[in-house]
Amino acid sequence: MEDNIIELKKKLEELPKGYISVKRIGDGKYHYLQYFDGVKLKSEFISETRIKKIEEGIRKRRLITERIKKLEEKEKNLPNISERAKNFSGNLMMEDRVVAVFENGETKYVDEQLCPLYIKRTHDLESFLASRAIDQTRRNSRILKKVLGISENNEAIISLYSHGACITDNYWFKAKGSKLKYKDIRFDSDCYSETALNGDISYIYKKPKLTPHLTTPGSYEKSWKIRNGKWYLYKKGNEDELFSELFCSKLAALTGIPSAVYEMDDGVIRTENFAAKLNFEPLEGIAGDNDNFDHVFFVLNGLSAGIAKQYLLLIWFDAIIKNVDRHNENCGLLRDRNNGKIVSLAPNFDNNLALLSVDKVLDPDCRKDGFIKVYLNFVKNNETAAKYYKEMNLPVISREMIRKCFAETPIKKDEKKIETFIINRYEYISNCFRTL
Repeated sequence: MEDNIIELKKKLEELPKGYISVKRIGDGKYHYLQYFDGVKLKSEFISETRIKKIEEGIRKRRLITERIKKLEEKEKNLPNISERAKNFSGNLMMEDRVVAVFENGETKYVDEQLCPLYIKRTHDLESFLASRAIDQTRRNSRILKKVLGISENNEAIISLYSHGACITDNYWFKAKGSKLKYKDIRFDSDCYSETALNGDISYIYKKPKLTPHLTTPGSYEKSWKIRNGKWYLYKKGNEDELFSELFCSKLAALTGIPSAVYEMDDGVIRTENFAAKLNFEPLEGIAGDNDNFDHVFFVLNGLSAGIAKQYLLLIWFDAIIKNVDRHNENCGLLRDRNNGKIVSLAPNFDNNLALLSVDKVLDPDCRKDGFIKVYLNFVKNNETAAKYYKEMNLPVISREMIRKCFAETPIKKDEKKIETFIINRYEYISNCFRTL
């Protein structure tokens, strides 16, 4: 059954409420639906042909009402933030293991094997928490804060209203003196998902609830929802942006590039949480906000040649689809949740600012394209990157693959124009690589 309270309440509005009563008049038997409309008891005659449908509707209403009650019982209250938490005194946790200790924001202990890469690099708890907070420029984030009664503008403090926890990893902040365990703060419900995504305040809790949406960064309206027991990230955008995300994820998957899987759902896109069993950490944690190709490649190559090559494959694909928005927050690493080991580069995601989203013309002449020029200059001037590219078996992109992706993408665009654009860029880059 549905896991979202708002969706369940919408279903309740479509179902009959009350109970069926039977009246006998002479030899006749008559059925009535009786319900309270908020003012008085109403009685509505039910014809013989409608009795079974009404009975089934009442049964469904009872099951849904029970489901809502169970979901509400699981929801945790929004915390009252202690002064110790506001002063950043306490422990940074990985589930129930201490990975760093802070006193008034000053670092007292860090487990460099297990702590977040951001903390390992900076030892700065406040900026780490702030990096996890919701983008307050989003319209719906301001609505969400009002609904929750949060007047704070300090992003680090805002994230503490979710204990600094995120859906995509198992780190959180435990204030000094707190007896909370991870099970007490982990997200079990997707309350306020419609508020975060659509600004919907049709259902307001009597007491504000713990929500993952205060720690869902990014400039686009988005929210986490539970579907069939799994977390999905829902994201809005215009038609070109939605098309780019859907189409590019399919093309990446066809080429063998690990990619988040996107699909349409009620006018927006969604993707399943790819970090359900691993920790996702943005590259900002290890490389800072410098997203220059040379810098990021140098940092990743210091981890391993394998991960550096995964990054080279990612930016090769970005150059082909003209994704000019790759930065250190929409690219990251996956780490083992038990031992902190870096497993791989995270799957390719966040391609909504590619193709038509950034270039309405899609000029097929690659020689005029500044983004390709920047990318190829990096490859030509970085001997290690050029060497790795020579060692790699780069994927083949064919017209047939592009047409297959078009056929599977529900939003339709100028197929011939986009196909020519992608093939020309692929062939141009491939020809340039032959001269390395």
